[in-house]
Amino acid sequence: MGGLPYLALVAVCAIAAETEFVALLDRRGLRPIHLSGIAVVGLCLADGWLGGRNLLAPGLGVILVTSVAWQVLCYPRSRSSEWASAIGSGLYVGIGAWHLIRLRALPGDGLWWSLIAIPATLAADAAAYVIGSSWGRHKLAPRLSSGKTWEGYVGAILVNSTVGAGLGALWTLYAGPVSDVTWRTGSLMATIIAVLAPLGDLAISMVKREADVEDSGRLLPGHGGMLDRLDTVLFAAVIAHTYLLCFVI
Repeated sequence: MGGLPYLALVAVCAIAAETEFVALLDRRGLRPIHLSGIAVVGLCLADGWLGGRNLLAPGLGVILVTSVAWQVLCYPRSRSSEWASAIGSGLYVGIGAWHLIRLRALPGDGLWWSLIAIPATLAADAAAYVIGSSWGRHKLAPRLSSGKTWEGYVGAILVNSTVGAGLGALWTLYAGPVSDVTWRTGSLMATIIAVLAPLGDLAISMVKREADVEDSGRLLPGHGGMLDRLDTVLFAAVIAHTYLLCFVI
């Protein structure tokens, strides 16, 4: 999938995740201006889609000036922490969504890199859960997530290196002889994702813990909210895209 359908899918998921994020902040007693966070996400989506238009810096400037002006007008009914939380939540979701779009838009191999990064992220989540549930004894971050274990974390890294290698080898058959996609690059990217992407999950777990809820929402019955499903994917997109730009392409 690419083009406008891919943009629409990322946009719907990102806006749903941002809405849930702001709702979590509401439960903490903050009253962030929802529109500020949505505006940041929308700006990131537009800049990611339009590529070289360089909308991000001037667009963020406009959002910051207008949102600060509104905050000043509403003071003391609205606190500065509420303004900061709205902008921060928008950046968390929006920057991840930007990288998802730019990863897919990489010339030549964008589709194949996306088909390594996203499935590898889901594979790491599944492996960490299965291994941690079966053999986990040592908690990874007990103050944030009681279900995550060091055994599951290390097992996911080992599994993902193999998953990435397999996906890289598979997509090499379709990508062509001049492609940068190989089993080596696939394995290394998937391994880095497995090492770092759980930070995204733990970050949202921190927000949920402070809001005293188990899930970010109820949009997906049996799976929680959209933010629950996107937390590691957003981080993985940042990791994969940055890795490729710095070391491969």
